[in-house]
Amino acid sequence: MKINTTDINSLTAANVANSPSGNIAATTVQAAVNELDTDKVAKAGDTITTLIVGDPGTEGAGIDISGVTYESSFKASDIDGTNFAQTILHRHSTVLEPLIVGARSNSNTSAHASVTAGMNIFAIYGAGYVSDNYKLFGSLTIGADSTGTLSSTSAPGRWDFNVTPDGAVVPALAMRITNDKKATFSGSVAVAAGLVVDTTTLVVDATNNRVGIGTATPSVPLHLAGSAVEQRFDAGSACLIRQLVTTANLPGNVGSLGLVVLDGGGNSGVFVHNTHDGTYSSQDVRFVTAEGGVSVATERGRFSKDGQFQMGGANTVIDSNRIHRLRQYTVATLPTVGTAGRLAAVTDASAPTYNATIAGGGAVNVPVYDDGVNWTAH
Repeated sequence: MKINTTDINSLTAANVANSPSGNIAATTVQAAVNELDTDKVAKAGDTITTLIVGDPGTEGAGIDISGVTYESSFKASDIDGTNFAQTILHRHSTVLEPLIVGARSNSNTSAHASVTAGMNIFAIYGAGYVSDNYKLFGSLTIGADSTGTLSSTSAPGRWDFNVTPDGAVVPALAMRITNDKKATFSGSVAVAAGLVVDTTTLVVDATNNRVGIGTATPSVPLHLAGSAVEQRFDAGSACLIRQLVTTANLPGNVGSLGLVVLDGGGNSGVFVHNTHDGTYSSQDVRFVTAEGGVSVATERGRFSKDGQFQMGGANTVIDSNRIHRLRQYTVATLPTVGTAGRLAAVTDASAPTYNATIAGGGAVNVPVYDDGVNWTAH
């Protein structure tokens, strides 16, 4: 066999054919090598301008969100669920945990410049495709707080949690945590479970629908506890305590305010309430007392809606003209004499004489006075 060494020596990679396959389109070995060199992953220390992992489809290295194109140096992309667009940081270490760092220098060159108060440092966006392009549904921003001192020994931070409201495409601030560790909410705060502030300062028992101030175990809808419990209401105008009833404008509806001592012997105390006549509330205001475990609640006095002070029901003691009204008796029904200083009136006096013992059987109305021995005419 004779081999032509001249032909062998003249062979180069550019002369050797290559059958294109996979992602290699070159038709010679040299072209294939060049193509691989262009697409190779850099070795340690080299710089990669853009790295795309997975299948970017038609979007390339960037993405359009609400008309704004965001370019990237690294993109993990998935088209059909086989090229996972997810990142896992996994580290075996007894000292360090997996770490994500977003660092910003306030410059457009390789030189470093200090960030300023209120400047954003790091942001995470959440976007989803709707209608014609991707829309932002929310974002998290970490930045330099607008208050505090920026220095080599002080970096006051701020966290902003933003959510896109219904009918909008731009996230709005929902909660901000400032460098003093205070959280400020831009909307209402809904707590699905219980709430505890400083152990017992404020406790919301979501299971039993109770609120405790000074206690971790409220036993009534609003439970105030402490060695010296005091309630203070400061208001520029009216300060009201209201009681709502199921049926509005119902005759006999009663609103009550009670002062009760729970001493183990049953509820006792003083109660003030007013009633509704079916048209108007704020009728008469009544004072009711009870002795725990001994007596039922009994009305002792009331202020009527026309300004009279009454006792024992609708019995006027002082009328709306501020005139004292004596309780009327017959001589026979006067209370037992002996408590000096009492005044009353009788309707059946017979020939009364001032300061003389009163006698009944007549038809004269006259005031009478208990002098400790007798009821005397006055």
